[in-house]
Amino acid sequence: MPLWNTRIGNTSNAPQTYLVDGRQHVLVASGQQLFAFVMY
Repeated sequence: MPLWNTRIGNTSNAPQTYLVDGRQHVLVASGQQLFAFVMY
């Protein structure tokens, strides 16, 4: 069961996660763009 989904196109790498002030962020590359999502 997925936690989230989005229509950003084909990803060009595996998603990376990191913490900032206790919040988990997900960073995904799609083509020449980077997308960052916050997990609440």
